[in-house]
Parts: sequence; C-alpha cells; structure tokens
Amino acid sequence: MKCTSFIVAIAAMVILSVSSLQADVVTSDFVTVADGRAQFTGVLGFELFTDEEDIRTLRSGNNNVSDGLFEFDLSSLPSDAVVTNAEIIFRTAAAITNTNSTAPVEFFGFTGDGAIDLTDEAAAATLVASIDFTTAIGNDTEVSASLANLAIIDSVLSDANTDDFFALRSETINFVTFSVDSLESTDPNARAATLRLTYETSAVPEPSSLALLGMVAFGGLVRRRR
Repeated sequence: MKCTSFIVAIAAMVILSVSSLQADVVTSDFVTVADGRAQFTGVLGFELFTDEEDIRTLRSGNNNVSDGLFEFDLSSLPSDAVVTNAEIIFRTAAAITNTNSTAPVEFFGFTGDGAIDLTDEAAAATLVASIDFTTAIGNDTEVSASLANLAIIDSVLSDANTDDFFALRSETINFVTFSVDSLESTDPNARAATLRLTYETSAVPEPSSLALLGMVAFGGLVRRRR
C-alpha cells in the first residue's frame, strides 16, 4: 500500500512538472539570400538591377519608380516553429530623403523562390509593414520595421509546395528615396537586409521530469515483482 501511494505521489509530481512546461522562445536572424530592385523608366517598362551596392526604393513622378526586392530562406526553421514576431532590419546606404520630414515606405510580402527577377515586381503581395522613416536619418544607420501581418510567413512555412522562401518588396510615394545596403556592397561595415524572427517551439521535458518518470516506472516494476 505504501509503495502504491509513493508511486501515485511521484506520478502527480511528474504531471505537475510536465504541465508547467512552456514552449521554448527563440530569436533568429535570416540574412537576405538575394536582393535587387526593379526600376520603371516609362517607355522601356521595368528593368532589373541585382549587382548594385545599394537597393534604392524611390519614386519621382510616374516614370521614375524603383522598388526594392528581397528574398529570405526560412527552411532552417524547426518544423514546429510558430512565428510570433517579425522585424526587417536594414543599414542605410544614403540619407533618407523626402520633401517632408518623414518618408513613408511600405513593405509587401509574398512567397518567393530564392531568386530575384521581374516576376517579384509583378507578384501579388500583402502589405506587412508601413513605416514613416524620419528624414533626419543619415547614411550608415540601422533602421527597422516590425511586420504587423505574419500571415504570409505562416503561409510560406505551411505550404508543402514551396521551398520556404519569403519575399519582400518595398515601395514608396512621390519624392521619397530610401536606400539600403545590398549583398553586393563593398563597404566593410555593410549590413544586408536581415529578417529577425521570434518563434516558439514545442517544449521538451527537462531531465528532472524524465528522471521522475523513470522512478515511477521503476517503482511499478518493483511493485509487480513483489
């Protein structure tokens, strides 16, 4: 009887220990694997640039538009990861400019393929962040934008038909120029676009919990042998 009570008590401790486990929270950085920009010049339509030292997002009238393009490989995320926060980080390659004191830049997310081409410019995308950067921000400055909409990232990770590439396109309004470091920058302090994700994964019982389970099993074995 005493042995049975002991086993019940240990089992209760294990249940309490396991039930109190919380998911592991991890933050990881994903540097863009491909970047570039699509420039619209009117007569020639859009032209792709992928070998410049900076990625310029700008607009000056209807015939001078440049949108930034970025792709991120998320295949290293654990299969059970649940993304709870996302932030895109840049380093400015020139001062942010506009005729006003702020420079609005919008970021649109969509499923990528790991390469930059003109289909990224035309791809249907969802607004994931809209930031008003101050024009007081100069060159070589780290800036960031929090992604308010995580649905596209969730879709990329859950779709078995994709290779877990998440793509971003940056756009702006008239008179704004937003220029950031590219992968091709030769500046020794350059920082290419980085996607910072915070995510949760399933918790694993601690060794102490496993030890308690072992004690219960051993106690049960002793009980049966008697």
